[in-house]
Amino acid sequence: MRFSKRYNRFEDWLSTQDRHTSYIRRITRLHSLYPRASLDQLRGHARAEAKRLSKGTPKPVSARSWNTLSPREQLARERALEVLSHARRSGQSLSHLSREYKISVKTVLRATQGFEKAKGRWKPKKIDHISRIMAINENDKELFIEITDSRYATLIGKYHSAVKEYLNTGNIDVLAEFEGKKVKDSSGKWHTLETDPSAIREINARREEPEFYDIYQVNV
Repeated sequence: MRFSKRYNRFEDWLSTQDRHTSYIRRITRLHSLYPRASLDQLRGHARAEAKRLSKGTPKPVSARSWNTLSPREQLARERALEVLSHARRSGQSLSHLSREYKISVKTVLRATQGFEKAKGRWKPKKIDHISRIMAINENDKELFIEITDSRYATLIGKYHSAVKEYLNTGNIDVLAEFEGKKVKDSSGKWHTLETDPSAIREINARREEPEFYDIYQVNV
């Protein structure tokens, strides 16, 4: 199905639009829910014989890109991802971790789809492809990139732990493990993690609040 009369794909249509208008934001959000819908369907102007959005199957929240989520959904995903990560590391039950992080089991499951039933218990999947925005240091700069592979997210988390240790202790040896390490963002672009000590110090100095070291970005 063509997205519109002039464009085959949503991405082609979006590239010609002003993304800052409320209309474009609404269409983008609806497209994230119904990726197979046409522009007419998203606008509510579909012909009578065309399948209406209300009859379609919306894309699960866990499969949607970070930037199409509402601020509340972003916060829920971030907390749910923390539960999922903790479950992988510790082996603790989902119900226990949900109470600890003050988030319902239902919300964790809905936000991540990162657990599966095994012998009557929810077990974390080894990897996931949930979209999240994470900070990295690259080429003397701090960047926020979209990651859709939990293996890269884990690497970034370990990298930031090493960076924090270096900044606190001055021990440059902790950075050696990440020399030349790369991560791939959601668009397929590779990024090389910064391990030059002087560059890392400069990046940290440029932060408005360097003591608040948050590797995730939530739009609130």
